[in-house]
Amino acid sequence: MTPALISAFLTYTLITALTPGPNNILALSSVTSHGLRRSLRVLAGMSIGFIITMLIFNFSEKFY
Repeated sequence: MTPALISAFLTYTLITALTPGPNNILALSSVTSHGLRRSLRVLAGMSIGFIITMLIFNFSEKFY
């Protein structure tokens, strides 16, 4: 990966993590409604989904 691509990826990851998107709103409402312990599955699912999205992006860049 080139430095420009790594920089773009890190910028996208930082902005996505900090903006209040649908995952952040879901996490906040789930923890508020059910507590942290009962919301761990939802939080884990969102984290795994984010990782899968990043991996798909990484592998798709190698084919183009």
